[in-house]
Amino acid sequence: MRTHPVRHIIMSTVCSPSSMQITPKLSEIMQQKISKSEVHPYIVVILTVDAKVTNMQFGVGIDATSTEGVMGVGFRSNEAILQFAGASSYPNLVDQMVSQNLINSRTYSLFLDDISASAGNILFGGVDTDKFTGTLSTFPINTDSSGIASQFVITLTGLSVTAPGGSATGVGASSLYPLSVLLDSGSSYMSLPSAMVKSIATAVGAAYSNQLGGYILPNCNSQYSSGTLNFFFSGVEIQVPYNEFIVHPTATDGSSFLYNDGSPVCMIGVIPGSSSDVAVLGDTFLRSAYVVYDLVPPLPSLFSCL
Repeated sequence: MRTHPVRHIIMSTVCSPSSMQITPKLSEIMQQKISKSEVHPYIVVILTVDAKVTNMQFGVGIDATSTEGVMGVGFRSNEAILQFAGASSYPNLVDQMVSQNLINSRTYSLFLDDISASAGNILFGGVDTDKFTGTLSTFPINTDSSGIASQFVITLTGLSVTAPGGSATGVGASSLYPLSVLLDSGSSYMSLPSAMVKSIATAVGAAYSNQLGGYILPNCNSQYSSGTLNFFFSGVEIQVPYNEFIVHPTATDGSSFLYNDGSPVCMIGVIPGSSSDVAVLGDTFLRSAYVVYDLVPPLPSLFSCL
């Protein structure tokens, strides 16, 4: 008998921005590194997200490298408290919303909107059908050796680049696929094996910058051209336009990196990861996909754009 059900993810290409707003808004999720010895669980009586959610439990980060808070809406098997011997998981926001009859299912949908938007939307307990079109595609979430799904990791089966006015060219050797990838809204960029990133950079004419740790373009002329990165998940294709994939990197103080002529630098939104890292599809991918996360079977799905 299977102890741990296989979860899934539902994805689709996003549609163009609409005037419809779904609340609560998700402006950005940041990853926070906290020392184990400095995490102290406590109970917050009420959380308001256009609804009143009671009995919410949080951890207090006394010593952290980020000033941003983290609202955990993933699997209970990945809660930070489980790092402590003898500790058990606790109901997260989605669990509490279900138990308090605020939503009917342990699901939420993420829409980051396009690169120029100041905020995206997260919808708990449903999907916004104005944000996508096409057939719902569901993907199993990869589990660990114990059969437990703890992160939103699915399988990428192919990747290609379509240059403006050209045909699609495959990225990387066939031996690199299938590749496990983490759908992570807390990562600004994608992180893929170095051979794949180098192949993408060559296709778009980018060169590596030691200063930025990524590949920059000689200018920004191609940023709004018609090229795409094409991601394949067991036959389902998600296209990421150049203008969502090519970004203007900034320094830690928020200032832009500049070319010699004073214009902002353009960089491809994927960085090389080490062989031991899990490949990550961050915001430069997720802006082009409408993702529905289901914490019980069946799980995440993708939809296509109008």
